[in-house]
Order: sequence, then C-alpha cells, then structure tokens
Amino acid sequence: MSKSVLFAFSIAALSCVYAMPHDTIPFSPVVSAHELGGDYTEWASRMKDDIRAFTSVTQLEKRFSTWLQNRATILIHNAEARAGKHTYLMAVNMFADMTHQEFVDSRLGLSRATSSQAGSTFQPTPNKTAPEAWDWRPLGVVPFIKNQGSCGSCWAFSAIAAMEANFNIRNNGSIPNECKSPKGLCGPYNNPCCSFSEQELVDCTNKGKDDCKVGGEMHDGFLEIINGQKDLLNSETQYPYSSGSGTATGKCNTKVTPHGVETNFVGYANVSHGNEEALKQATYEQGVISVAIDAGQGSFQFYAKGVYNEPKCKTAQKELDHGVAIVGYGSVMAPPGPPPGPGPANCVDNNNKTACDGEAGCHWCVNSQTGPLGYCFSTACDKEPTEHELLLQELPALRKVPTEYWMVRNSWGEAWGIQQGYIMMSRNKNNQCGVATDAAYPTTQAA
Repeated sequence: MSKSVLFAFSIAALSCVYAMPHDTIPFSPVVSAHELGGDYTEWASRMKDDIRAFTSVTQLEKRFSTWLQNRATILIHNAEARAGKHTYLMAVNMFADMTHQEFVDSRLGLSRATSSQAGSTFQPTPNKTAPEAWDWRPLGVVPFIKNQGSCGSCWAFSAIAAMEANFNIRNNGSIPNECKSPKGLCGPYNNPCCSFSEQELVDCTNKGKDDCKVGGEMHDGFLEIINGQKDLLNSETQYPYSSGSGTATGKCNTKVTPHGVETNFVGYANVSHGNEEALKQATYEQGVISVAIDAGQGSFQFYAKGVYNEPKCKTAQKELDHGVAIVGYGSVMAPPGPPPGPGPANCVDNNNKTACDGEAGCHWCVNSQTGPLGYCFSTACDKEPTEHELLLQELPALRKVPTEYWMVRNSWGEAWGIQQGYIMMSRNKNNQCGVATDAAYPTTQAA
C-alpha cells in the first residue's frame, strides 16, 4: 500500500479509533480556542497538510496520543496561571504533537566548544546609564523573525541576529545593493536593512561540520565571517536558508556569490559571566546580544505569552542548549493605586462579560488584540490597552510586584511565542535559564 493511500486510510480510521466521550478530554471553560487547539478532528485535519508522512495507523495514534498528553498539560498550566500561580501562558502550538525529546532533538542545537580565538570583555561607557526599558525593534535595525525548521542551527540564527543589528545600527538605513530585497526591511516603518545568511554559517563554520545534527556555537559563527570569509557576509537573498528540513550539505558555497557584504567586524566581546546588569548595559550600548540559554524545559516548548519564569531552568554553561538573541528589556507592572476613573480597582478580576457588566463602574471591552475574548476595565473603552495591560488582565501573578524581563528573539517562526516569535524571559532572577552566562556580540574597529 502506498504512503498516500495508507495516510488517507489513517485519517479516515481516526474517528473510529478515537471515538471517545468528550468528557474524557481535559477541558477548562476559561481556556481560549487558540490554546485549546480544537479536538481530535481538528488535529486530524491539520495533519493532512503536515510535512511529515505517516506510514501506519500506529504512528498516527502515537502522534495524536502525544498531542492529547501535551494538551492536557497546557490546559492545567493555564488554569493555574489564571488563578495566579504562574506569570506566563502556554499554547497548543505547532510542537504540540511532538514528544519533548523529539522537540529537543530537532530544535535545540547549541554545541558547547572552546573557540579558537578568545573574545574581549564588554566595558560599559562611563557616564552612560541604560534606561529602565529599551527595545531595538522599533528603531528599524532588527529583521523579521526567521525559522530554523527541524535543523539544530539555532546558534547560526543567534549569531546572525547580533551581526545584523550591529551592521544596521552602524549603517543607519544606508544598505548595500546585496541587501536590497523584500526581506531587507526592518521595524514598523519598513526601514531598509540587511538580513544576513544563516545558511552560510551552517555550511561554512568549522568546515561544514557544525551541521543540523551536530549544532554549533555563536562565537565560532562570528569568527567564521571575520577569519574564514575575510569579513564578507552574504545577504539572505544571496545565500538563502535551505536546511529547514533537517539536513545540511556541509559544503560552503560562498564562492558562487563572491560579492558578500563587507561587515567591518574584527572580533567579538563577551559580557561578564552571569552579570545581568552588565547585559542590560551592553544591550543598550551595543545592540542585539547573542545569548545561550537553557530551553530544554518542557514549558519552553509551548510558551505563548507572559513573562517566562521557570525555576527548573539551568544556568551552568555546559547545560545551555539553545542560541537566541536579546533585543531589549523592560518590566511589567501594575499601575500604582486604584485605576483612574469611576470604576473599582477589582474590575480586572472579572474574567467574563456577565461578571464585568454586573459590577457598577466596570466596562467589558473588545478590540483587535483580544478578539471575542475581551477584558474588563474600570474606564470606558475609549482606547486599546497596551500589551502589558492585557497581560496584567490575564495573569494575576504579574500584578503583585513589578516583573522584569528580557525581550528575546527566537528562531521558530512567527507562530511561536509572543509578538510573532519572541519570548519575555525573567530578568534579575539569579540569571535564570543562564541568560547572562554566555552572552556576546561582534565588535568593529574603533574609530
């Protein structure tokens, strides 16, 4: 029997194999449709367009069983979060039918190694104090979110993110012809910018040995461009990403596109090990910072929004398994005292329209961000709430004390995380997840 015929049979057989009562599936009435991800019929429909090919009903059953187990975990976590136990929500996302080990094997690819050339150490500029909040994205120097696919190339995406921002900050919208393409636009105003090639690092670093299965290290990516490519780096248009299916050729192809962009990088600098204050200052002064983190906890796989606080996270350098990039930092905090207007301070505790409408002075508001879910405010619905206000509405734990965060750029596509591909990770919580353990950025020749 052909794969396509057997797959069609598997989908058709699903309703028979899993004709179970709905009350056997964990469910919470406060969970949104987005988090729920639909029932098993929706899951089966989604799998028809999945790139994976199921060759037996057994495989299909195993995948769906995994999805059900993950979904139950997510629903329990979110119910606890809305009760004030957690500061972030999870979602039934594109990884929900993968076991945690499958997820780790295909999405985490940081390989710890000692670089052949040591970097310098970041030295803060005297009398230049970092503000309480900062974000490089609105300034038009950070390209769109990318997707590493099933390749352990996170380290390449992390290194490229730091090099892109550094280059774009220095060139301030004046970019070479090699970068001019629909992908060469950054920020809310579509500023011209350079989007560089992750595939070049995957194919060329360590002579192509740092492939999808082995993984690599961000410092080595910096040095490959500086030393191996003589400071030339292809744009993404010149050398597009091709390893998303989980394989890399191991053959460096920069010679077929010899006119790489001259970056003027001369080395890299490390941020003091474990020092989050130094990391804050470096982010403000130097741009996007490449960092290694522990993303191996199951909760990271399904992160959706809020400030990620995972006490189980590791901080030791040898235990970090994922390369990402910090684009900014800030704090989520409730406004001091009662909210303005005639309504009572506890309007935000009303989680549905009926309760909100039933309390004098409260207003049930719906807008483009919340859709039909809505939110309950003490003031009239005359303006859309900020993202922080929405998080405070959904997550009571964030209202207790100011919650500091790093805004971290991931490489799993726009459908994952908050703000189309990002994660807000805990800041000043004893270097949680090792965010300041191994942080670096490329350096240029001093003027």
